[in-house]
Amino acid sequence: MASYFFSWQKLPEEMWPHFAAEFRDNGAGGIVLSHACAARLLEEPDFAGKLHGLSRVSGLGFSGAHALFGPEWDLSAIDEEHLHKQEKILRMLPEFGVKTSTIHIGLIRGSLEASRAHALAALKYLVSCAEECGVTLCIENAEHPGGACEELLYYRGRIPSPALGFCFDSGHANVNGGEIPVLRKMLADIVVCHLHDNPGNMDLHMVPGDGNIPWSEVLALLRTAPRLVSLENEANVLCSRRSYREVGEIFRKFDEEVFGGR
Repeated sequence: MASYFFSWQKLPEEMWPHFAAEFRDNGAGGIVLSHACAARLLEEPDFAGKLHGLSRVSGLGFSGAHALFGPEWDLSAIDEEHLHKQEKILRMLPEFGVKTSTIHIGLIRGSLEASRAHALAALKYLVSCAEECGVTLCIENAEHPGGACEELLYYRGRIPSPALGFCFDSGHANVNGGEIPVLRKMLADIVVCHLHDNPGNMDLHMVPGDGNIPWSEVLALLRTAPRLVSLENEANVLCSRRSYREVGEIFRKFDEEVFGGR
């Protein structure tokens, strides 16, 4: 079943069980442990207990995770301190039953060669940690050149570990490289998908069907992705003025089309 990548940080904590129950009752298969949750795991000793409580109350497990991202955290620029914090979060994931974690390569910093060398060293380190933890680390295609699918293929070609895969982001692909060409190039190593829509010129995280992504073609290709294990709803539902029932039905159909015949 599709999972929900949700902006929990936008809501008071007392509302979290309500929204998790909405996800559950409208077809969600799990919750993504978001970058905002990862930050709180680093900062608050009791936050892990809160996440476990949310899972118990809602009946939804944590189906995946997203690493921290931004100038300090992206692999192309990360320093030793932040690299070890990424490692610390990665090593927490088995406690939540998480098997996949998405991470960003980041913007090209300086020359392409220097940026690649920096990111490659950091990625090799984290992949070795992921191997120990039983987690697949998924590098995500982005809307900028540093995260183009050709860059992901560069890193994959130098790290053949089964603990490394791709996160295919539909919205980013629609902005950078074209939906179907990007998907075809990434297909063999896609493990996780972030699914959302846009008009092709800006990353807006719209509900599928509200932009111009050719979803029938996308789903037909995803059906053939040999490593794919999870579809993640990354639409910004809070800003969409759409009900969770409606959005849940869209993702239920996506899940059926992609995994129904397996």
